[in-house]
Amino acid sequence: MYTKWIVLGAVRGIVIVKNCQSTRISVSCDQLIVLDSKNIEIYAMSPKKPIIFNSSAVTFAPFNTIYEGQMEFLEENGHGLEHNLVLKEPINFGDGSWKLMETSRFVCQHTPLHTSDKQFEMLLNSLPEEYRVAHHRNAQDAQKMISLDPEKCRLTDVTSNFDLLFLKSKIEKIHVEA
Repeated sequence: MYTKWIVLGAVRGIVIVKNCQSTRISVSCDQLIVLDSKNIEIYAMSPKKPIIFNSSAVTFAPFNTIYEGQMEFLEENGHGLEHNLVLKEPINFGDGSWKLMETSRFVCQHTPLHTSDKQFEMLLNSLPEEYRVAHHRNAQDAQKMISLDPEKCRLTDVTSNFDLLFLKSKIEKIHVEA
């Protein structure tokens, strides 16, 4: 509950999001299932439609995160960026509500982990056109807002450094073992 952002990256198999509330999740997986959750944003890439059950105020958007080594993780898990080009309408069981994220709220999530311009460009090119255009527009607007009035910058739009340090340690461990 109330975690600012959860970056799962590439997960082989099914991801079950259960009893989550007021958070954002970025994930690439074979199948996404959302159970008994509310007020969450999910940036997902999957070959299959997500399934939601007894969840409310679930917002879906295209997968929006890239970092060094992630392309290899995606490939190893059979996740091609072509699955990001079209948003899949969820299958809704039980009482629940969902919507697609308004493009005016979409940006790709930057991380402090090294990302090459080529990798970031690949992510941008994998987005549906309206979200790709929105990312550029929204990023420019955010830069203007920060330069004009730093007080208007929402901290909730920034991934927790604690989460990113954990992710970085996992990547470094993989590189050391290889």
